Amino acid sequence: MNIDDLKRAYNVLIQREQKAEKYLENTNVPQATRDKWLPEFEKITVLLSTLMRKHIEITGHEMKDSEVLNGFS
Repeated sequence: MNIDDLKRAYNVLIQREQKAEKYLENTNVPQATRDKWLPEFEKITVLLSTLMRKHIEITGHEMKDSEVLNGFS
């Protein structure tokens, strides 16, 4: 995986994570329904962490806070 592939993959996942976070915080959705999605949300966060570590391997430095939170522009 090169840095461009990593950035694209991270951007897709961070968008999914942000949408999932909004969904999981929506009190209009029954708690039992939200709870069913927690394992998928956990998978997304693990994948994001894996890509952050891979970024360090490729570039030699950590991602900026803005990149961690919002992805790459």
